[in-house]
Amino acid sequence: MSTGQLKSENPASANLDTINPDCLTYESGGLEVTVLGGIRTEGLDRLRVTLKIEARNQAIRHNLDLYNDTQVVKMKRSTARCARSIISKRYRTKGLI
Repeated sequence: MSTGQLKSENPASANLDTINPDCLTYESGGLEVTVLGGIRTEGLDRLRVTLKIEARNQAIRHNLDLYNDTQVVKMKRSTARCARSIISKRYRTKGLI
């Protein structure tokens, strides 16, 4: 994998920053996902990572093995709950709920 920053010409699209191999960052539509500590290339029978998922200045972290379906499902549910909370707060402050 080459290091660098991949950006589309469309500013509203996704952005992947691989300049620092120990802190990979993906941004899209107000969502930022960071792989903290990078990805180890030895021992690929498991893919342990620490993900930091941030939106609207709220962040959650997950330590998981991406090959473990149970851990991935749990992370998706937790992230979805956080996203619903953020969306709900935004609508309440605008008086839409």
